[in-house]
Amino acid sequence: MHTNGDSIETIILRCREEVREFDKSLADHRETQMGWWKELAGDALQEMLAHRNGAEAHLRNPSPKMRIAALSVLANYWSATTDKEFAISCENLVGSDPAPDVRAVAVTWLGACYKNRKDRRIARLLAGIVCEVGEPMELRCSAYHSLCSLFGIRLELALAQVDLGGDSGFPNGVDWKFVARCLDGAELQ
Repeated sequence: MHTNGDSIETIILRCREEVREFDKSLADHRETQMGWWKELAGDALQEMLAHRNGAEAHLRNPSPKMRIAALSVLANYWSATTDKEFAISCENLVGSDPAPDVRAVAVTWLGACYKNRKDRRIARLLAGIVCEVGEPMELRCSAYHSLCSLFGIRLELALAQVDLGGDSGFPNGVDWKFVARCLDGAELQ
């Protein structure tokens, strides 16, 4: 018997049940994710899932939905957030894609690529987007969250501090001193 009174067999049974629940939750998530990808990409999804270069080719697709699907498939299905080429593709889309939704998704994945790396160049890029009043709020919010991720600030903390109901047209609660230091390329810890 263990100190809480449960036998080892009971503990093992509980652990197995937790694993089954986790597996079901993961399967449900995958099913939802596949449904969303199918909605965005249609029949092209099979090509994106069959070959990574098929997904990469759709980063240049004229449809913003296809580019968003390609970014998500590359990041989630092909685990591309550790690849320099994917980071470069995200950065290029952030800087040049005409669709703000695509840019917001690319900014999110760019943040994932550089998570905890404190890269000054990327910090300046993201801080510049946060400060750009002409950009859509969703893009600026994505850039702020990615900037926080770059420095290891948990997303839950960044979200908790941001009030999306701000009168200024951009969330209240942004740490503007932090953003300014990033924009200036200051040494940040």
